[in-house]
Parts: sequence; C-alpha cells; structure tokens
Amino acid sequence: MIKGSTLFNGQYTFGLTAGAPISVNASNAITSGISNSETTSTTATACSTTGTTLLTVTPVAGTYLAIFSGNVTASSAGGNILTVVLNNGSAITASTRTALPLSTAALAVFQNMTIATNAIITVNGSQAISVVGTSSAGTVTVTQRTLDLIRIG
Repeated sequence: MIKGSTLFNGQYTFGLTAGAPISVNASNAITSGISNSETTSTTATACSTTGTTLLTVTPVAGTYLAIFSGNVTASSAGGNILTVVLNNGSAITASTRTALPLSTAALAVFQNMTIATNAIITVNGSQAISVVGTSSAGTVTVTQRTLDLIRIG
C-alpha cells in the first residue's frame, strides 16, 4: 500500500494495492496501470529511401498503445511515403501505412496530407518505440508529428 505519494500535480494516491487500476513506487513513478506520454516535433524532416526516424521514445516497462500522426508533403513527382512503428528496431508489420501526397504527376499538384498509424507494443524499459518514414522516390517531408503512448498494461 502506498500512502501520500504524489501522483500528478498535487494529486495523491491512497490505499493502492496489487491489482489496483494504478500503482506507483516510492519515487512516484507509475509501475502499473494506465498512463500516457506524448512526443512531438514541428521540425521538417525529409524522408530518405533507406528510412528516417521521425520520432522515438524509450518508455518504462509495460504494454502501450502507440499512436502516430504527422503532416506529409511531397515536393517532387512520385514521392510517396511508407511509415511503420518499430519495437526496439523491429518493424511491426501491421502498423505499415503508405500514402501518396501527390495527386497527379501530370498536373504536378502536391498536397499536404495527414498520415497515421498505431500499434500495441510491449517493452522492457530499455527498448525504444520509434516511427520510421521511408520515401519510395522523390522528396517527402514530414512535419508537425506526434507519437502518443498510452500505457494499457
């Protein structure tokens, strides 16, 4: 049981026991239950054909719902983008998404669009959760991106 430990911004936990919705340790770190974090960047990042890390975070051990979104712009014909969530460097295939922000090569109409993906990931506290963007051709830039992690276990 933890009593008097600060949880967030002056809130306190009282009487938490094993199996409670949220448990914290003596350092006030959440050790089990639901929590969240957000990593963002507004820096324009051009994606290469070999893959470019867009965001990465190394959370405490647990199981997370990772949700990524970002603004994508192509500045040359054929510039589509593939994004994928990685667990400690290994791609989570089901999270792979492809977008083509160029409406037609003949008209050279380049669009801004949002790309998003998600995955459920279990990490041990030293493993990173990352999102990588890869351009198949041309120049594709990602800006205003966010990686939200919601701890679900």
